Amino acid sequence: MKKIVCVFIMLIVVLAGCSQSTALIREVDSHKLNQKVKSFVDRNKSKNGIYLYSVAGEKEYFIVNA
Repeated sequence: MKKIVCVFIMLIVVLAGCSQSTALIREVDSHKLNQKVKSFVDRNKSKNGIYLYSVAGEKEYFIVNA
């Protein structure tokens, strides 16, 4: 009986954790970026790849060029 209750509680916790509707990654208009991020994007514009722009204490930007 205890196993069934534990499994049921774990199921509720997992389902409650998966119900967040806010996106962690979203597309940003390049005109709204600050100058440092724009400079980083411009330096890597001609290269294909996945880039992460991250400064401690600021927003992080995930850049995908294809």
